Amino acid sequence: MSAGAEPAVSAQDEVAVEALAEQVSRTLLGGLGACFDLVADFTRRLPAQVLAEFLGLPAARRGRFEELLAGCARSLDSRLCPQTLDITRTGLGAAAELLWGPDVIGQARERFLEAKAQQAPEHREDPMAEWLGWTLERLGLPAAGDGLEELLNGQWVIDPGPKSVRLDLREPILPMRFVPYNGPAVVPDWLSEQPKRPRVCLTQGVSGRETHGKDIVRFQDLLTALNDLDIEIVATLDSTQRENLTEVPDNVRIVDFISMDVLLPSCAAIIYHGGAGTSATALLHGVPQIVIGAHWDVPVRARQLDDLGAGIFIRPEDLDAATLRAAVRRVLTEPSLQQTADRLRAEMRSNPTPAETVPVLERLTQSHRQSR
Repeated sequence: MSAGAEPAVSAQDEVAVEALAEQVSRTLLGGLGACFDLVADFTRRLPAQVLAEFLGLPAARRGRFEELLAGCARSLDSRLCPQTLDITRTGLGAAAELLWGPDVIGQARERFLEAKAQQAPEHREDPMAEWLGWTLERLGLPAAGDGLEELLNGQWVIDPGPKSVRLDLREPILPMRFVPYNGPAVVPDWLSEQPKRPRVCLTQGVSGRETHGKDIVRFQDLLTALNDLDIEIVATLDSTQRENLTEVPDNVRIVDFISMDVLLPSCAAIIYHGGAGTSATALLHGVPQIVIGAHWDVPVRARQLDDLGAGIFIRPEDLDAATLRAAVRRVLTEPSLQQTADRLRAEMRSNPTPAETVPVLERLTQSHRQSR
């Protein structure tokens, strides 16, 4: 903000406002109950409370101050962004769902609706519709039927995965090629050299480092189990995990972080936690996968790969050194796993690129707008 040529808020004030915003955010979030409206109970209240605190308004006047700001919020929205009110009332012209893996949410919703239809009318409760319905009604959007389902699942689904692992759902599917991105990183010199032995990536990802290999089986045990195999293991371990190692086998190269997109093309297999980004990158490069995981949609994705013959699924409770060793031997000695991984890679690379998908998105969006 500025008044003439002089700033209305000094650099020191900006720092104070940032600190106030963090403090007020924590207070508001801590006071939210089991049922709340994110806009009314948090988003609208946050700037009002920060501004009241910054201006030093007495506590007795702050409630009224919030009411005044909330009352003019829609007017401010319409002036700052004239299309806001129209979008709020009529809904978007079209909506699509972009998947990160198997559409387990869409599948769960479809199965719920099928089970609901089998119930007696007085027992057809729908917690999801009840949760979202009153908010949609307040915004002037369809709160039931197709309107609700379109909000939850989109009018079509953008799927960056291979066709063979696609769940059988009703929504129209728009395939799009997956483009891996692991953030900026330095490519080590040794990656430019051809590996002399089969290279195996062992990673639990950022989210899985503190689960598998520590609480279930120590990383030391995993590495020791593979130490006499004629392979090169590239293991991503953070500083804490490295400190817990008593020895590093000769066939192990330890790195803290490395881009999967540059490492996996040189790998014969990957052992990992089942994360969506790592899985999609491995599929794109045709790398057989050994998946150890149980959170969210990992079991669905891992079972698909195991059933197709492009990988091996090891449940965390079944993980031990011998099981992992046998899985690695199988991946490296059974050509069918690599052949299936190659087929899935071809499926992914046959999907249209994001640039090629844009015109299709434009046509679909225009079509849905005209149908309203």
